[in-house]
Amino acid sequence: MEKETMAARIRRIREERGMNGAELARIIGVTSTCVWNWENSGTRPRPGTLSSLARALGVSTETLLSGNGSGGNESAGATKGTTVAEIIENAKSQIAAIAGLVPDRVKVHVEFATE
Repeated sequence: MEKETMAARIRRIREERGMNGAELARIIGVTSTCVWNWENSGTRPRPGTLSSLARALGVSTETLLSGNGSGGNESAGATKGTTVAEIIENAKSQIAAIAGLVPDRVKVHVEFATE
């Protein structure tokens, strides 16, 4: 069995999230051409953009790079070794994706109950 390429992983996960390339581009602040290039011409996102891409898709950078990991929505259950700030940032990205916004336009407020 052939190993899935990074380009194919990006496209598959984006489609699983119900996004088109233009929506994903808008969420992470790049052009639609960038997303097309990642999915079709084998170019790779820069490191900072890769992190934003992973957050927008709800997966780890490791999943995008190598296919290791569940490849699915990892924020839902895999929180071991994850900080609260990382969980909140991931949630903001996912909410933004659903609402068609950029993550900077989403504000999340968390209260910790002591009782």
